[in-house]
Amino acid sequence: MQDLLAHGSLSREPTPFFAFDLDRVARNYSRVRDAFGTEHVHYAVKANNQPTILTALRETGAKFEVGSQGEINLLQQLDVSAADIIFSAPVKLDSDIVYAYRAGVRLFVFDSVAELVKLATNAPGAQVLVRISVSSEGSMFPLNDKFGASPREAVTLLRRAGRAGLNPHGVAFHVGSQCERKETWVEAMETVLWVWENARDLPLHALNIGGGFPAAYKDGTPAVEDIASEVRAALSLFPRDIELVVEPGRVIVADAGVLVASVVGKARRDGKEWLYLDVGALNGLFEAVQAGRRFPFRVCSEKPAPPGIHYVLTGPTCDPDDTILEDVCLPEMDLRDRVGIMNVGAYSLVYASEFGGFPPPKVHFMLGDRQRARSL
Repeated sequence: MQDLLAHGSLSREPTPFFAFDLDRVARNYSRVRDAFGTEHVHYAVKANNQPTILTALRETGAKFEVGSQGEINLLQQLDVSAADIIFSAPVKLDSDIVYAYRAGVRLFVFDSVAELVKLATNAPGAQVLVRISVSSEGSMFPLNDKFGASPREAVTLLRRAGRAGLNPHGVAFHVGSQCERKETWVEAMETVLWVWENARDLPLHALNIGGGFPAAYKDGTPAVEDIASEVRAALSLFPRDIELVVEPGRVIVADAGVLVASVVGKARRDGKEWLYLDVGALNGLFEAVQAGRRFPFRVCSEKPAPPGIHYVLTGPTCDPDDTILEDVCLPEMDLRDRVGIMNVGAYSLVYASEFGGFPPPKVHFMLGDRQRARSL
């Protein structure tokens, strides 16, 4: 934290601001690709859609996973080929399917009859992956209630897709975001295997294991290499020529971001010490709300003094949901002191609103210890 604040113009930059390390993003991408032994992986744009980050990933060899016309349009502006895009959102707007198909996207995910009809109408001949419902055990943000067909439904949907003029290409699943249980992927693949064996007469080629790979917010989090080792062992049960599709988001960008903020207020209320920052959960850290003020962000101070006071860390707006963390141990803080909220590269700016008239933080991009550019 002290190194960051002492770094060139950032030490004088008014808060709040995000700083993203592009070198770290590129290294994380290469780490995931190498762990799974694939030529490339599809980065989930929703995790962090900053154009500078997407460009750095494209230059590293990444392909991309999208969920909307807006994300496709953004990638087009960055000269990403449509052949390098998977439209993985199980439910899509008709207009978004039309846009994607006209742009050249030819690989889609679906999980229902209604979606199959839309794809057959608006993307004739496209390759499709059926998404199945799997366990989200170990995930911070489960997805199995909202998306996914049962294994038996999946077989029926793949057959129906072929009759509707689509190309049944494989099976997809997602174990949920920030999944810290590596066995969950293996169990999901066992379910996929049942679908595969019961649709063996169809030309299935791809297995899309989605994302959900955890960022190391805390000690004991399984490394992506450990998860990949389990997945690659389970692949031995599938045909040798199967194509493995991986769609990481959080694990690529989470530890590449820090949010720097200043103390603008402090108070003692009902026995608790409250610390007010010039940015809150609603302006860039919405996962703190989703996690009930207990998301495992690491917070540090520029002060050299040892931490000793437990604070409730909150934002400047009049909404209680703006609170970031319930219990943060820091040195005694004064007005205008700076804090760094670490590991905020994923699902931060993409969630940020202007609630209360407070704009999202500005953004700086770094290349290791060198500042590269600023995006307003």
